Amino acid sequence: MFGHSAQQCSQLVHHGNQASANISFSKALVAENSVTWFPDTGVNQYVTSDIAGMTHAEPHLSNDHLHVGDGKRLVISNTTHNILRTPNRLFALSNILHVPQIKKRLLSVQQFCRENCVFF
Repeated sequence: MFGHSAQQCSQLVHHGNQASANISFSKALVAENSVTWFPDTGVNQYVTSDIAGMTHAEPHLSNDHLHVGDGKRLVISNTTHNILRTPNRLFALSNILHVPQIKKRLLSVQQFCRENCVFF
C-alpha cells in the first residue's frame, strides 16, 4: 500500500471536523493477513465470497441479488463487516455482501472513502 495518513499529508484537506488525505493502491489492497481486496469504482458495496474471519455475519433476508457485468444475478447469502488492517492504519468495512459465486473480493471505492474519511 502506498500513501499516508491525514496527519502526514502536505496537502491536508479539512471536511468539517474530519481530515482526509490521499491513499493510492498499486493494483490491489492487501491487508496484513494477506487478504486481497480489489478496488472497484463500479460497485457500491463491498463483496466477498469468503466470510471466514469476518465478524457478525447475518443471513441476508431480502430477495436482492448482485447483478454482474455479464447479466447474471448472484445470490447474496449474508451481510457482515470487518476491519481491514494495514501496517499504518485500521480501516472499517461495513455491510460486506457475502456472495459465494463472486470470484474476487471487491472493495467499493465510494463506500471505503465515505466510511474511512479518505479519497483515492
